[in-house]
Amino acid sequence: MSMKLGDLPADMKKSFRPYALGDHDDAEIDLKKLPVCTDKGMPVLAYPESSREKMKAFDANGDGYVEMYELERAAELYSESKNTSKRLMQLVAMLLAIIAVLTGVIAGCTYAIVDGAKETKVSGNGELHVANKPDVVATTGVAEKTEDIFDFVTKNEPVDLAAVKSLTLVTGTTTRQYTITGHEKKIGELSFFTATGHKVVVTPNEYSIVNSNGSTLATVTKATSRRRRSLLAGGGGNTVTTGVSTGGSAAAALKLFIPSKFQSTHTSTSAVFVNGVLQTSGTLVAMAGTEIRGYRSIQAVPPFAAHPYLALMTIYADTAGETLSFKFIEESGTEHDLEISSDGVAWDGKFKTNDSTGNIVKPLVLKSKPPAPFDQYSKKMTLVAFLALGLPVDYRIMEGKFSAYSLEDGTLRGESTEPKTMWFGFYPIWSIEIHGNTDREMIELRFENADGTWILNEREVFRPDTMMGTLNPVNPMWRAVTSPTVILPPPADIAPAVPKPTLPINQAPFKNSATAVLTIKIDGMDMIDGTIVAYDGTTPLGGSDNIRKDPFGRHVALVSIGGHDSTVGKKITFYFWGNPESCTECNAVKLPIMQGSSTFTPNGEYGKASAPLPLMSSSDPNFSTETYDFSMSLYAKVKIDGSYVTTGKLTAYNGNQIVGVIARPSNPEYRTAIGRPLPPIPGIPEGFFLFMIYNDSNYVPGITFKYTKPDGTVIDLNGSITFTANSMSYDLDNMVDLSI
Repeated sequence: MSMKLGDLPADMKKSFRPYALGDHDDAEIDLKKLPVCTDKGMPVLAYPESSREKMKAFDANGDGYVEMYELERAAELYSESKNTSKRLMQLVAMLLAIIAVLTGVIAGCTYAIVDGAKETKVSGNGELHVANKPDVVATTGVAEKTEDIFDFVTKNEPVDLAAVKSLTLVTGTTTRQYTITGHEKKIGELSFFTATGHKVVVTPNEYSIVNSNGSTLATVTKATSRRRRSLLAGGGGNTVTTGVSTGGSAAAALKLFIPSKFQSTHTSTSAVFVNGVLQTSGTLVAMAGTEIRGYRSIQAVPPFAAHPYLALMTIYADTAGETLSFKFIEESGTEHDLEISSDGVAWDGKFKTNDSTGNIVKPLVLKSKPPAPFDQYSKKMTLVAFLALGLPVDYRIMEGKFSAYSLEDGTLRGESTEPKTMWFGFYPIWSIEIHGNTDREMIELRFENADGTWILNEREVFRPDTMMGTLNPVNPMWRAVTSPTVILPPPADIAPAVPKPTLPINQAPFKNSATAVLTIKIDGMDMIDGTIVAYDGTTPLGGSDNIRKDPFGRHVALVSIGGHDSTVGKKITFYFWGNPESCTECNAVKLPIMQGSSTFTPNGEYGKASAPLPLMSSSDPNFSTETYDFSMSLYAKVKIDGSYVTTGKLTAYNGNQIVGVIARPSNPEYRTAIGRPLPPIPGIPEGFFLFMIYNDSNYVPGITFKYTKPDGTVIDLNGSITFTANSMSYDLDNMVDLSI
């Protein structure tokens, strides 16, 4: 049976056209495509062509029909998917709620840490209070204030004068800076007292710098136009700095920092490393130039932070774009300059309003800068010098290194590698800053060039805040030397060469014997008691602890010396141990035989009763007269605290090399003890030194001296001499005066 499209009424053609095999009236209708439900269900082909692919999803067995059970299963799956989607939406909502809670907890913890770290808080009325102490108002003031010195003559408020910390004064070409220790205010006059002992007296029209002895060092009249320049920004003028400048102690200046005077903030989270070690305490300070812009103590942070200790700091400013720097202050007060490290979050160090740098997960890392040369010294002096080297003299010293060294510990204290200016446009003038911590320390000057190292003739006494010579106008100090010098290492401690034996030494085992009649002089002093022993190497051959005065007033020791056949021809060496009352440092002092034979001879005599053999040496193991070819004797006097010393030890130095030692002054008590009293002579002090100085050359300038008190305190003495072999230039009438 077949049916054509044209067989249908006109109003039904449109409905059956989709099931026809063509679009004309003769086209037959495909009965299989008709949407007729059979026992097998609705055929897939009965659905519009655009829906057939979708309906195939319901044809589970693929027979071309969508059966009833297949539609029921599809309905079940659709219902289950709706339930599953609902449960997923509930789970997502729960997770979002948990995330929101965790975010709030973290934010709250961070706020609590930052707020708890604040050392000051602003109250509702705008006052700045110390944290946790609402009744204590934080200190107000300025970190640094620089004023003209004459302004302070008219100030009456005690707090203004008490705040003065330093003075910077310019007198001609000389600039002096003083630390203030106190003041005295009178009508029309104000006096500042300084740490160096100077006094600065200010009146409305002039000021004077007065030495500790009352003499006037300089006077400056008030200028019509006063200069007001920041000391830390370049300095100058005659200025007073109140408060504490950051050029000095940043720790003290923190008390004067006022955050409330700034309009904008920038927060930072920082880890601080000093010499590679993470800091667990101390204070981080932010600076803009010389002004403090914020500070915060190091504190412990939650365990999920990048470092267990951080500084959570608020930085203050009025203008964006300011360049910031950082300092770190240890609990001990030691300060370190810091620099931004690439190990942490990147930052250009510029202040940005309402910005934040670093966080506890990735903080800013700040590390200490390596120390600059001479940072460990707090004081300095300046030397301007015209150098003259060699014979013939070279005055045009253009290349080399001009250096200053301490004679106390041998450390470098300053250096310059080129001339600072030219004198008359032709002669080079050198300038060097010499650094130190101790006043009156002896300084040695050296110049190094291709010819070697030259030790200049003149030593310098370190005097802080002084300038020897000037650059403008050129007025240098003359410093010269004739030839390069070999640099000697600092003296080293030397252990005693032999142990002290028990006397008497048994002579029975020895086959041979000899005798010695000796006088002993240690550090230029006659030994009137003690123990002397003769040795073959380290084997004691004989000794005596009985030093007696002979009829001629000499203190002599008689020693019996034994020896084996193997001892014959070997060198004999004497060692001396002094009693503490007479020679506190005489411990196994080696006494070489300087006159006659020093080898063992059977039945030999080393000195006679009529002419004892003199043995001389030094108690200092770094000094031996055997090593020198030349000597000179001299008399010297030393006045300390207004009196000539009658005890103690005097030591002579050529650079850091000992060239002479005398154990104690020649005073009446000692001269009476040795039987050579000296009658009172006008001009001769109660105590004076007579001793020998030794050297390798017959002419050596720049011999310096140190005095050792009985308690061991060592003092650098004034003055120096030129060593001249066999000279007696300094006798009783012309003593070397080494007084201070």
